[in-house]
Amino acid sequence: MVRLAKKASIIPLWLVILSIFSTALLPQVNAQTNDLNSIKIRVYIGGFDPKNIASKTALYHLFEWMGADVDWISAEDILNGALEEIDLLAMPAISPYTINDESIAAGGEVYEVRTMIQDFIKEGGAYFGIYGGAYFEWNAYPLFDVRLTFPNPNVSGTQEINEIDIEPSIIGSMLPENTNHSLSLLTWAPGYFKSYGTTKFITIASYPENGLPAMVCFNLGEGRVFISSPHPEHEEESSRDGTDYYDYLDDPDSEWYILRSITEWLVSKKDIVIFWTVCGSFGGFFIIAILYITLNKRRRK
Repeated sequence: MVRLAKKASIIPLWLVILSIFSTALLPQVNAQTNDLNSIKIRVYIGGFDPKNIASKTALYHLFEWMGADVDWISAEDILNGALEEIDLLAMPAISPYTINDESIAAGGEVYEVRTMIQDFIKEGGAYFGIYGGAYFEWNAYPLFDVRLTFPNPNVSGTQEINEIDIEPSIIGSMLPENTNHSLSLLTWAPGYFKSYGTTKFITIASYPENGLPAMVCFNLGEGRVFISSPHPEHEEESSRDGTDYYDYLDDPDSEWYILRSITEWLVSKKDIVIFWTVCGSFGGFFIIAILYITLNKRRRK
């Protein structure tokens, strides 16, 4: 009887240790979703068009408001390997030609910076692109096969406030429960997104005039991408975006709380969270069941 008791006590010990270890993992993974303080975000500093300056300034203040570790990044920084040290690259409204020129000026090949951005995302990085930063198909080297497309049927208006509809299915999952179903925000020659390859995207918001996607997100390799045709980074009636470029427009809405949720999705690994949630929910039951069966078998011998 003494020998059997010793053998039986060995198995419960490692099962208990496994249970404690798996339970300890769960809150650590969940914490990544809500805390952006340790997330390194870099806003691309290139381009000197007034609209580009306003967009990148607003993005910088947006991520600063989120509490993230935010700074600027240049084409030269990217060529020198700076993407390896960050979590998310934010691309403001900028011409793809500008990035090509800055890649060459920094000593790289014409498409080298864009190639490094692609590799960064595919290897697990996050990308946040606005308008020009959302599409690179103006020549033979697109960044994504999900691209901004023109013309946009029944949607018009340049530098105007337009309505968009939030996709109901993502409210309560990717976006907060209190998200408004309709928002007004700045559009600058509005386009819509279309996949020209195999990439499947999630529509975040669409144009009410035609139901076509205005904001989308998708996976690229191991990384995640958010791209938007409208300009949710601007706070037209507030100074907290650091620029007054569009303050003459009347827009009482703020999209920043939505952008925070999207940013959390971009830098989190919710597939892992789901996995460990399942383990946390059912792991205890299975461990107890195995323990019970093991002890009973030992006692019968």
